[in-house]
Amino acid sequence: MASAAASDDVAAKADGIISHMNNDHKDSLAYLATHYGDLLKPLTPNQVLMTAIDKKHLEIVYTTQKGAAPGKGKPGNRTVSIPFYPHIASYSEVRQRLVDLSAISERVITTRKPDIVYRAPKLALNGLALIVVAYLALRSDTLASHGIVQSLVPESRLAQWNNLRNNTLGGPAKMDKFIAGIVRTHVLEGALMALVCYWKGASRLVTLRWALTTTALGIPAWIAFFTLNNHKRALKRAVILKDGSNKKNN
Repeated sequence: MASAAASDDVAAKADGIISHMNNDHKDSLAYLATHYGDLLKPLTPNQVLMTAIDKKHLEIVYTTQKGAAPGKGKPGNRTVSIPFYPHIASYSEVRQRLVDLSAISERVITTRKPDIVYRAPKLALNGLALIVVAYLALRSDTLASHGIVQSLVPESRLAQWNNLRNNTLGGPAKMDKFIAGIVRTHVLEGALMALVCYWKGASRLVTLRWALTTTALGIPAWIAFFTLNNHKRALKRAVILKDGSNKKNN
C-alpha cells in the first residue's frame, strides 16, 4: 500500500491541483459534478468544491441547498467520484485530462434536451373505436333496417333510434357537418402537436406518432403527452439514459 501511494505522483501533488481548480476553474467543477451526479438542475460554481484527486479518480463535494457553502462532511452535502479511464499515467497528464473531462461535461450539460417518448393512450384509442362504431351506426340506415336487428330490438326501440338519428341529432347531413368540424379541429391539433414535439427535440418517428394520435384523439392525446413528457420526467430520462453514455473518458 505504501509503495502504491508513493508511486502515485498525482496524489502526492493533489493539494496544488485542488487549490488551482477551486480557485480558477470552479465552473468546470460545476459541470463535472452536475454531469456525474446525474443532476437535473445545473450546479453553480459556488455549490462545488474539489476535495481529492489521484491517478484513478477525482472527488467533488457539492450542495444543492441554496446559499450553503460546500464542504466535506457538512450536512446536506454529497460527494461525486469521477473516475479516469484509463488511469492517469503520470502527473504531466493531469491538466489535459481535466480539460478533456470538463469539456465533455460542459457539452453534455449545455446541449442536453428532454427525452421525448411515445406511449399510445390505449383506453382512449378503444374509446375512439367505440365512438366511430356508434357514429356509423347512427349515420347509416342499414343497421335499423337489418332483419336481425328488427328481430332482436322491439319496434318501439327502433322508432326511438330513428328519432334520435333524424330529429335529436339533426339527421345525416347535420351529423356529417358536426363530425367534419371535429375532424378539422383534430387535424389542426395534430399539426400543433408536431410543432410541440419538434420544439422539444423529439425524433421524427416519435413526432409522427404523437401527431397522428392527436389527430385521432384530440384532447386525450394532449393529456397523455404532457403526463408522460412533462419537463422533469423527460429531462430525467435524458440525464439517466443519455448522459451516462458520455461518462467514459479516454
